[in-house]
Amino acid sequence: MGPRVELNHAQRIEICKHHIEQTGISNKAVSVWASHKFNVKINEMTFSRILKKRDLGCNLAGKEKALLLLDNFAGHKIVSIQSEIRIIPLAFFPPNVTAIFQPLNSGNIRAFKAHYRKYLVADKLHQLDLNQDPEIDVYEAVHIVEGAWSKDVSSATIRKCWRHSKLVTAHDILPDLNEDTPSSDGIRELAVLLD
Repeated sequence: MGPRVELNHAQRIEICKHHIEQTGISNKAVSVWASHKFNVKINEMTFSRILKKRDLGCNLAGKEKALLLLDNFAGHKIVSIQSEIRIIPLAFFPPNVTAIFQPLNSGNIRAFKAHYRKYLVADKLHQLDLNQDPEIDVYEAVHIVEGAWSKDVSSATIRKCWRHSKLVTAHDILPDLNEDTPSSDGIRELAVLLD
């Protein structure tokens, strides 16, 4: 799936009209057409707008803490607004270490994809059993994504991925993590930001 896109009302109507006028066009073709038509990309301006909105809407109470870890994706270069982000501190992974340390790369994505594929295959087999064309539309895909994440990627899986990334070592954040987890200076700095 590509990045989430925010379209205005006129753009949505144009997509619907195009889809209706072109009977038989697949959802993928509409998606490709829309991305070329509206040249939608996640860039620094889009990311900055989203980040400001989330920061303003965030209300951390009591002992709750948050830290937003960002990789070196070009759209994350938000130096111009860093001073405006007040509630959630930002920290950037050093170049070329995202694949090693990013918790999502430590198993969450793999677990999610495995469950998504399981549901997708089950849905296609069910359609074949009913003598239906085993196609899936965007609406069904979204429901499969939601089910694969919320039902099957457990908090234990997420905790294990954080532990494996060695970014979180404080036992009060994730109780089953062990304080003896080795860490580099950069990781210790991130732990200090969390404390």
